[in-house]
Amino acid sequence: MTLASALQRQCVHQAMKSLKIGVLGLQETREDTEPLVVRQGVWRFASKGEHGQLGCQLWVDSTRPAGFTASGDSVPWQLDTFAARFMHPRLLLISGQFGSIKCLFIVGHAPTSTSPDEVINAWWDLLREQVNRHIAGHVPLFMLDANARFDKSEEPTGLNAHRLAACLEAWHLARTPAWDNGHAITTWRSPNGKQACLDYVCVPADWQVGLNRPSTHDILDVNAGIDHKLLKVSVAASLIVARKARLTRLDVEAIHSPAGRIELQRILNQAPQVPWEVDVDDHLHVLNCYLNSAIAQSFVRPREAARSPVLSHHTMTCLQQRRAARFVHRCRRQRLERLQAYIYFMAWREACGHGQSRQLQHASARQQRRNLQKKLAEHFLRMRELNKELKRTHQRDQAVFARQMYQDARAKGPRHLAHVLRAVLRTGRRYKAPRMAPVLEIDGQMEQDAARVALAFGDHFAKAERATSRQLQEVLLEKRAQARPAEEVDLHSAPTLAQLTRAFASMPARRAPGLSTLPPDIYCRAPLQMALAHMPLMLKLAARDVAPMLWSGSIAIPMAKPNKAHHEPAGFRSISLFEISSKAVARSLRPELSKGLEAITLEGTAGARTGIALGVPALVTQTHLQRLHRSATSGAVVFVDGASAFYSTLREYLLRTDVQNAEAWLDDMPISLELRLRIGRVLRSGSLMKEIGLPETTQRMLEALMRGTWFTVNAEDTSVRATLAGTSPGSPVADSLFQLIFVLSLRGISEHLAAMGIGAQIHVPGHVEDTPLIPTWMDDIAVLIQVTRANELIRAVSATSAVVKQQLAIIGVNINLQRGKTEAMLVFKGPQAKAERHRLWIEDNGVIPFKVPGEMDSHICCTDQYVHLGSLRTCSAADWKDIDRRAKLAEPTFVKVRAHILRNHNLTWDERKGLLISLVLRKFMHGANTWTLKTQRERAKYESSYMSFVRRAMRPMTGLSTKLLSDEQVCDYLQVLQPLQALAVERVRLLLQIAHAGPRQLQLALVAAQAWIVAAWHDLQLIGRLVGENVPECPKETPSCMKAWNDVWKTPAATARFLRQARGKWLQIAGVARPAVKAKAEAIRGIDETPAFLIKLRGDQSSQPFACQICSRSFSKACALASHMAKTHQQPALATRIRVGSTCEVCQRQYWTSKRLREHLRHSLRCCRIYHQADMASDLADKPDNAHLPQTRLIGPQPWWATQAPDKSPTPPDVALASTPTTRDTLLSSFCQLADPKQLQGFFNVWVGSVEESPKATEEKWRPPGPCANSVQQLAMLGMIVFDPVQQGRQFASLQQGKCKAVCTGQHLLVGEAADLTLERCHAWLSAIEGA
Repeated sequence: MTLASALQRQCVHQAMKSLKIGVLGLQETREDTEPLVVRQGVWRFASKGEHGQLGCQLWVDSTRPAGFTASGDSVPWQLDTFAARFMHPRLLLISGQFGSIKCLFIVGHAPTSTSPDEVINAWWDLLREQVNRHIAGHVPLFMLDANARFDKSEEPTGLNAHRLAACLEAWHLARTPAWDNGHAITTWRSPNGKQACLDYVCVPADWQVGLNRPSTHDILDVNAGIDHKLLKVSVAASLIVARKARLTRLDVEAIHSPAGRIELQRILNQAPQVPWEVDVDDHLHVLNCYLNSAIAQSFVRPREAARSPVLSHHTMTCLQQRRAARFVHRCRRQRLERLQAYIYFMAWREACGHGQSRQLQHASARQQRRNLQKKLAEHFLRMRELNKELKRTHQRDQAVFARQMYQDARAKGPRHLAHVLRAVLRTGRRYKAPRMAPVLEIDGQMEQDAARVALAFGDHFAKAERATSRQLQEVLLEKRAQARPAEEVDLHSAPTLAQLTRAFASMPARRAPGLSTLPPDIYCRAPLQMALAHMPLMLKLAARDVAPMLWSGSIAIPMAKPNKAHHEPAGFRSISLFEISSKAVARSLRPELSKGLEAITLEGTAGARTGIALGVPALVTQTHLQRLHRSATSGAVVFVDGASAFYSTLREYLLRTDVQNAEAWLDDMPISLELRLRIGRVLRSGSLMKEIGLPETTQRMLEALMRGTWFTVNAEDTSVRATLAGTSPGSPVADSLFQLIFVLSLRGISEHLAAMGIGAQIHVPGHVEDTPLIPTWMDDIAVLIQVTRANELIRAVSATSAVVKQQLAIIGVNINLQRGKTEAMLVFKGPQAKAERHRLWIEDNGVIPFKVPGEMDSHICCTDQYVHLGSLRTCSAADWKDIDRRAKLAEPTFVKVRAHILRNHNLTWDERKGLLISLVLRKFMHGANTWTLKTQRERAKYESSYMSFVRRAMRPMTGLSTKLLSDEQVCDYLQVLQPLQALAVERVRLLLQIAHAGPRQLQLALVAAQAWIVAAWHDLQLIGRLVGENVPECPKETPSCMKAWNDVWKTPAATARFLRQARGKWLQIAGVARPAVKAKAEAIRGIDETPAFLIKLRGDQSSQPFACQICSRSFSKACALASHMAKTHQQPALATRIRVGSTCEVCQRQYWTSKRLREHLRHSLRCCRIYHQADMASDLADKPDNAHLPQTRLIGPQPWWATQAPDKSPTPPDVALASTPTTRDTLLSSFCQLADPKQLQGFFNVWVGSVEESPKATEEKWRPPGPCANSVQQLAMLGMIVFDPVQQGRQFASLQQGKCKAVCTGQHLLVGEAADLTLERCHAWLSAIEGA
């Protein structure tokens, strides 16, 4: 059942709803879609096709129950249990559950009976293998296009039928019959009209009694009348099912309404007053029970049927007419075949001399054949008309549905509109794609049982947190035993009611709840009442030194990691969901914790600190690489990735408890004795929270929240995982607590760099020495290394890697040394740099070994590029690759936005433009604030990438083309910032952030590197002039740069206001130019709609001296002409044509990529000559992963042909590199080649250039010697003639000759048919084009 088009999918969906089908299996869908898509309550599971063919799908209607109880209650499908077991173009296995019954749905498509026996047997063997692997504990339900035929006695005929019968016997199944009382059940009809039963539904043999008589149904779609029919079967079986209690679904949107807020405040005002002597757990239990009960009564979600697009009556009529036309066509074709056979047999009879002549009958038969052939030919015209009309009416139906959907969404508010847009685009951070239940491989078996899968996830997640399986009561008793109640509590240092209210108000809405299932919305919509209800509980926590068990625990949700194997627990990460009330209490403690963290944190540390943006640590790394290149100094960046850092951090540094367990754990860690003794002293000296000066009450509350922590994967399980490590990931203070412990490791790394003298520091005379800068963002570290000599770099990286591994080990974090995780990027400069680079990449294979005490030798991999904080960093510190990467990442989003948003006129202009900027341009501009664009190539790449999105948004938003519009004009019309303006805003924002709170070492390093600060300071001066502010000159030297940084200091609010004014000014200027641009675009559209051709007469031809000999196009550079010849005329350069592989056999050098070999052949004439005369086929295979490897000498014998010394005749020049002079011969050749109007622009480029070489000698202007051979040459002749009076000073000239006409101004030439080029119309068009 083909589902290639939206209309076909909608027809099948409508048939499924009208026939009341609960589960539908489809084969040969030919749809390239996601594995799971949800449409109007129907869950569509799909396997991808192959080369536009095959593909299986299973559709489950979640709005229809799986069955009914004896009392008539419905038993729904448990959609969270559905999982993909196996996906293949011809086979799809999906497991699901209703109640306690587990089902295995098998949708299969067997090869046709004409396929070789090996192919047929291979598919049935695959089916048997996969079903045997997954059938245990499941009820199998088969929906097969088996291509199997059975005779009237239901005996198999053919290999497919015999294999199907064997499967039925092996699995004790019963199938639907192929015959009904001697009549065949037709499920398939070929285009020739042949009918057969090829499709079967198979159920357990025990269910055969309830297997009702099958029925077939035609689906009225574009393939109606041919292909497969729908085989519908209903099964009645009595089963014992254990049902889960249906949870009450809350109407979250009602909570956010004004009436809902009033109702919520009423509920909280009536909350029970719990006495002081009640335990904290009982206190929270009473409060949560009351809230659950009251919320469930007041905010019950009404059951609403999902709306689906409806096909109009006109669309249904077109489908019926199409089906009837196919039926008539099939009958006529069959009659024509019979008539043709009759004519042949009658001719045969007469030729043999049998019987009397029947010429009259022959003439009548031939006339009938001609009539039938004419009708068959007319059928295709009729079908084409019906197809066009069907497409138009279906698009009209979709537009009506979309318009009503968006009107309803806009009426419900911006949040609902945003939800609809996310559902349409299926992209963005807030979009939640439908997920299938995980299926894990446990003990060699694929397991989906929720309990066993949860146990496997729990065991995996417990490793990082050193968790053990305990009963909840044991954890509670141990937690209370460790509590130290206080006789007095200093309430002055405890969070105030205002702080707790602010914390509740900051809780994000519409998020997942914790174990109590209370939605976050009730906490943030009534923050004051919630604070009043929880304030006594928070005071109990501070006084009794014990937190409620629910506040110390969380539920761990496994989330699939991208590009990982999802059949094992390692392919998932843990997402902890805490109680919202617990998060609010922790959030109220964050201000004091952040204040203390600022007192001891190192410069460059970011992530948990306010005012330090992501761009700051990213710029530190990029500036270090730029400074190494500018100063010709060797150095490196070691990018460190910690494995489950937040989950495995030692919390003993924060808790005032017995440290013997931590010291025993450290004894087994691979660290030196000196480091072990130092950390032991730190542990015994007391809590780090005390060191940063946290108030006593704040310390007690944080310790109580972190003591006795636990998590569970299954909320119904009585046992939990008691954790011993981690900073409670998911808590609002988890990042601050982690960075507080992280300081210990960063200090050790910094001291190591300073002691060895390899830290990246800027020394300023007369100033106190700063510690080496280590940029971090949360647990992402970039260690910067700088050495004086190149031969010291590898040793420095090795020593630093060992220290980093040990320093992270002391806080419980292991580093991931896999490729793409922890890697080193080395920059060799100065003497011996070439030898050291060769040693690293060729001799050591890009690996640097290092050793830590008590552990086997480890190694760190080296790389020439690394994705750091979302930006691609390279050894050359160039921005080219990062720009290209960001453009590729933004492209899929742009495709969806253009298809579903920009073309959607149900959204306003501002809404569409805002979504283009927020979803596409901002994604592309991520990390752009660190770009320098030092070369013209990088700047052109950035501008072209930025404008590729803006230009392609022009037509869907306005209906106008960007033809002949400059980049500035396109941005002016769409009211978006120009590329350099958008980049200036990003760089200036980061510059002012660094001036406000950036590390001093970064400020010095930027001045020393000069590359980025010069560009950013230029942008700052540009914006300053725009808004009327004075900006000092860019600092040039590090000793005196601090004054300039102080002069541009701004608060964050002032920075935002400053940039907002700049954007407003730029858009205001664009708004002034917008009417002229609109007139120009509309004029160009008018010319395109008229059979006329607009030619731009360039005034300066000296900038484009290189012309193509084939199409007369001219270019400014030889490389541009060469690219044109290769792409347009398939004539690549000589070096490209003769290169083979990546090695030069002549000079015995390995260049690793064919691109580098091509550059070598371009510059080495001897090698190029030998390769050219060797006459070998070119090999364009390339391996870009080896582009960073240095060239090296080959080892081994040299080929015979590479040892030859051919004659030193000049190498044939490349056609692509030849400059074409504007001579009369060239003009004659170009004129004679004119046959396409597209060639006129290139011809006039050359002709105008020749005229401007001698503008006064008009009598010498070139004219064709003979008559014009075609209309294109005639148009060119008129253009050359009408150009004379314009060159002599006239502003407007026109000339008509026959049906052709030419109109010329000083800048443009318009040629075409005279009937369409009236003077008024041409004058209006050209005035609009030249006036913009």
